[in-house]
Amino acid sequence: MFFNKKPKHAPAAQSVAPEETNILIGKALIPAIAEPTHFLVCGSIGSGKSLIINRQIKAVRARNQPAVIIDPGGEVMSSLAKPGDIILNPLDKRARQWDIFGEIDGPWDYDRMAKVLCPSGASASSAEEWRGYAQGLLSAIIARLHGQNESIKELVRLATTADAQELGNFVAGKPAAALCAKGADKMLASVRGILGSVLAPWQYMPSDREKFTFRKWLESPQGIIWLPARADHRSLLAPMFSAMIGSFVTSLLSLPPKLDRRVWVFLDEMPSLGRIEGIQSALAEGRKFGLCGVIGLQSISQIRSIYGKEETQSLLSVMRNWVVLNQSDPDSAKYFSDALGQQEIIRPQHSQNDSGVSTSYQYTTQPVILPSQLTGLPTRQAFLRISGEPTIKHISIPIIPMQQICSPFERGDISIAG
Repeated sequence: MFFNKKPKHAPAAQSVAPEETNILIGKALIPAIAEPTHFLVCGSIGSGKSLIINRQIKAVRARNQPAVIIDPGGEVMSSLAKPGDIILNPLDKRARQWDIFGEIDGPWDYDRMAKVLCPSGASASSAEEWRGYAQGLLSAIIARLHGQNESIKELVRLATTADAQELGNFVAGKPAAALCAKGADKMLASVRGILGSVLAPWQYMPSDREKFTFRKWLESPQGIIWLPARADHRSLLAPMFSAMIGSFVTSLLSLPPKLDRRVWVFLDEMPSLGRIEGIQSALAEGRKFGLCGVIGLQSISQIRSIYGKEETQSLLSVMRNWVVLNQSDPDSAKYFSDALGQQEIIRPQHSQNDSGVSTSYQYTTQPVILPSQLTGLPTRQAFLRISGEPTIKHISIPIIPMQQICSPFERGDISIAG
């Protein structure tokens, strides 16, 4: 099978000399020093967003640098995969089994993994309080299973369907045991409603495949970790993929700092994953660990609906390279117009009087890029802001041919685990 073959390519070149770069956006060469300041690619449907991201993936592949890639549809994987790469879609028969217990390095990771699997919300609300209870119960179950019965099937059963008395006995001595007390039935049901939604994909996780952990992979990262999903599978797999990305980015921050390391994460259609635990902190701190993030959005309102206004602003502010394509959403057009800065315009004004013609000058400021320019951008055209460069470039996006070399999806045994 393609993904089970040993890699024929050379070991991943994880370090990049300062003068070496082959990341192109349009015809603009991105300096190597700008890569770990991350990329935001935002554009309406059909504007060329995926063309930009796919070209970056192709360049990273050519460098043999490691990456973790959300691949809607699996088309990029089907064109660029190599032996030695890993798939983590449990519905695909070529995929590995993600071992969440293998991501645990010590008791401090119980809460981390609980939050990765059941991410916090954007605000301190009553709904968020319930999510905290769900995280506490999940952490307690993970702690009890770790080193004993490390079964994802058992974790899902205990968290969602086990008898309250059995669950209470299992987590006895933990604060979460209060959820299983007599009279707390409604409270436990509410918490399990939350856990049922985020753990739904795990019922399809096969237990007979080779295990994979990001923690182990990051010790010597090579190849690409693919997270592909067909359109009809995306909503089901979104919580799992969100957890995988959350585990990856939080684990990366445990590595020794190394500025010339390169480990990429590509999140096309990021809002479709829901909330990703730790993503903002990882992007903010990831530069010294060599993390290079590429995030694709259709609109600002999409990501605000997930992260809230303030956290969205923090998230966008740590991405210093922006590619702004056609904006069908007026709010997004105004946001980018404001964020790309102002310019001073000098307009001469001529007047005529008895003494002749006199000229005066009116100084005004206006956006460098007007909202109307963004809503009117043709397909495959964009404005590019590169970290550290003072000017905004107007670029055209080429179509890069991609030839399929493997199937984007091979159906496995998707009977519900139990």
